[in-house]
Amino acid sequence: MKYLSRNQAEQWLNQHTLYGQKKKLFTNKFMKRLKNSSRLVPDKHTIFGRKYSMVELKEYAHDVNPRQFA
Repeated sequence: MKYLSRNQAEQWLNQHTLYGQKKKLFTNKFMKRLKNSSRLVPDKHTIFGRKYSMVELKEYAHDVNPRQFA
């Protein structure tokens, strides 16, 4: 299982979601809102900060940017 740091998670979401593609970047405020609404919760807490699981990020990206089927 791959874990991403907070910064990497933001970058990944910016690249893989419609929200990021509209050039509205994931900011501290937005990430805080996701956390408060329990949409995106860090999987583990390390001494270097929070880590987000890749699986959870992919699920969230799918929710906000459903893949199109032709």
